Amino acid sequence: MTMRLIGVLRVVTTAGVFLLTGLLGLACEEPHQDIVYSNETLTSTSLFFNGTDPLVIPAGSSKISQKYRYRGEAEVRALDNTGKIICVWNVAWDDLKTMGWRVKISPDCKMGVE
Repeated sequence: MTMRLIGVLRVVTTAGVFLLTGLLGLACEEPHQDIVYSNETLTSTSLFFNGTDPLVIPAGSSKISQKYRYRGEAEVRALDNTGKIICVWNVAWDDLKTMGWRVKISPDCKMGVE
C-alpha cells in the first residue's frame, strides 16, 4: 500500500511541476499584439524585424501580424520588391502602443499612425 501511495504522489508531483512550468512559461512570454501594417507605397514591401523572416505587404494593401514581439526596441527595415531599402526604423513596444497598433508605411519613409 505504501509503494502505491508513493507512486501516486510521484505522478501528482510530476503533473504539478509540468503545470507550474507551463504557467511560468505563459507569464514570461514575450508581449504580442495584433498590429495592422498598411503599405502606402506603389510597390510590394517586405518588413524585417531584427532580421527575421519578412512580412510581405503588397502595394496599397494592409496585413495584420504579430511578428513584432520585442520588449525593448527592434530594428524594422522596409525593402521594396527589388530589395532596395525604403526605410529603417528603431521602434519600441511603447511606440506601437502609442500608434494604436496601426502602422502605415509611406513612400516618404514615414511610419506613423494610420
